[in-house]
Amino acid sequence: MDRFSCQRSLTCAGPLSTFRGQFHFKQRASEIFRKSRGVSMKSRLSEFRSYAMGWMGYFALDQVRTTFVTLDKWLRRRVRACYWKQWKKSKTRLKHLISLGVSYRVARGFAMSGKGAWRLSMTSGVQRALSIEYLTAEGLLNLEERWHSFAPLRRTA
Repeated sequence: MDRFSCQRSLTCAGPLSTFRGQFHFKQRASEIFRKSRGVSMKSRLSEFRSYAMGWMGYFALDQVRTTFVTLDKWLRRRVRACYWKQWKKSKTRLKHLISLGVSYRVARGFAMSGKGAWRLSMTSGVQRALSIEYLTAEGLLNLEERWHSFAPLRRTA
């Protein structure tokens, strides 16, 4: 079975990523960024980068931008949860949050929280510490920017 359906309109024709294709992408990304996996974040990010480049090569002709925006948001949240799980103890979490620019008072509230990694990954303190710029600098591929780089290929004559 194909992981895309053909999109035809007056202006363009090309692959359209389906729910199934997005599901497989999320499933593979979840395997790479599994929180209990004993691998460094650098190697996880490089492994994901090679997978995502191939996936983007296949689905980059998709005309729908929101697909990649949604996947980007989900992916950043997944990576933040992975970082949070990697900083196992509350003292380590506090130290990392402060070193990444979060004030002591805010960082202490999040570090001492009993909530899970997935829930805390969407909070303002963790998002401020592990910002988009920080994650990009660490090597996380920005799917939306990569999709924009394929724009010349999506044009039709």
